[in-house]
Amino acid sequence: MRQNISIAKYLVIDTETTGLNPTKHGLIQMAALALDSELQIVAEYNEYICPPEGTEFDPEAQTIHNIPRSKVDNGLNYTEFADSFIDFISDNFNTKPIIVAQFFAFDYGFLTSVFDQAMELDSDIKIRLKVENESQSGVFNTLLSRNFIDTKALASVMNLKAELISKPPYFQETSLSKYGGLKDTLGIPQDKFQAHDALADCYATREVLEKMIDLIDLVAIVPPVIEEEV
Repeated sequence: MRQNISIAKYLVIDTETTGLNPTKHGLIQMAALALDSELQIVAEYNEYICPPEGTEFDPEAQTIHNIPRSKVDNGLNYTEFADSFIDFISDNFNTKPIIVAQFFAFDYGFLTSVFDQAMELDSDIKIRLKVENESQSGVFNTLLSRNFIDTKALASVMNLKAELISKPPYFQETSLSKYGGLKDTLGIPQDKFQAHDALADCYATREVLEKMIDLIDLVAIVPPVIEEEV
């Protein structure tokens, strides 16, 4: 059933993977929150995913996310995941969403890889993404956008601002859940959201963003006037 597609504006995303390298490791959990213009939750998405045969599983990654192999083995394959995620975006957004993430570059790399593989396996995914030529391929050229807010980057900017005025850094650590990181510094209890569960991290990232907005000095910016070419 379609949601109220006129509401959602922001898309919080988080991924859990079998390692750090999208060329050899795979996606095993994907979660997302559709948010309205006031950052209120409209809908949520959460799926476990079974990567293709031959995907490497880094034992260190397993110790971090602790996702049971049974959940992975019974998860969606890449084409099933791509279909379901396209449905989620279509049901909740009528324009490309503004992405919200903690360390967006990591999620970007894996989602790009997974959707590229899904398009190779099933041409219907290309059709659903409205890919007409290779220059348009890539999930961030079609379904999503490169317009994003990265809470890790925001934390680094706030630390830079502190340094420039000879103050100690606001955040001891710019990770989401490590000691002294964003949750700790912003007063979000560690046990409120389970670390390294993709859906819980989405909820934590949303709350971090809300608290960061309250801390940032907003400056009114007057757009420059661009003269038209004669």
